Amino acid sequence: MTYYETSAVPDISTVWGENAAPLSQTREETREDLRRILNIPVSLEGLGNLTRQMNATAELSGSAAAGIEANIGEYKTLETSRTAIQNKASWDGSAPLKKADVVEYDTSLLARPDAIIAQTQGINARMGQLEMEIRVSLGLTPGHGTARLYRS
Repeated sequence: MTYYETSAVPDISTVWGENAAPLSQTREETREDLRRILNIPVSLEGLGNLTRQMNATAELSGSAAAGIEANIGEYKTLETSRTAIQNKASWDGSAPLKKADVVEYDTSLLARPDAIIAQTQGINARMGQLEMEIRVSLGLTPGHGTARLYRS
């Protein structure tokens, strides 16, 4: 059992970029991106474990840390693309004003119902691949920090 009064999240190694390309963000923002991508709970234990794994990876290989940062950058770009596709296909609430607008308006509604899914499948697959690459680089298994073993 972890006693939160005596535990603290360790500092992030300086090997991780501070406002450096490709992310151009702080180390804390990089840790938060990793936490979000890897679905690690917002807890002292989760952040502490993630930070220790980040520091261990950085200590062993600075190029691995740079590779993880590049993966995060690509993941965030894909996430933005996916959101743009999903938002583009949504109705903005405005009605057509002229007959010519009706033709354009209606043809956009004739798209296959699963068109958004088809357009984002490749993006989702690559995002999943990037997540797994990050997990392997950090030495984290899926569900790390969230699974518990109970004995009966």
